[in-house]
Amino acid sequence: MKTIKHVFNVRKLNSSLTNKVIELHNTGYDHDFQLQGQKDLLCLQDNRLFNFDNVLVRLIDQGYDNLSHSFKYLHTIDTGCGQKGILLTAKIATLVCKLNTAADVS
Repeated sequence: MKTIKHVFNVRKLNSSLTNKVIELHNTGYDHDFQLQGQKDLLCLQDNRLFNFDNVLVRLIDQGYDNLSHSFKYLHTIDTGCGQKGILLTAKIATLVCKLNTAADVS
């Protein structure tokens, strides 16, 4: 039989990554972004679509996600219109975009 402590440990996310997300939200990175295809980012708050080439993406941190048992990469997103937010992905977003763009050229 599982104890309550065991259940809570299974559901626990990487606390350092969670703390970093909270810190970024408190410093103005209050929007959430999601990769859409290979070259676009979707803002989840207002459904605006941004081309990857028109935003500044910075890799901030990496952490282990105990729920999915995989590493996650935390990025900040700065748009030209002043929206700032975060992007949490399974891959480094800047490398994914560069690799896809290079494949399109050749």
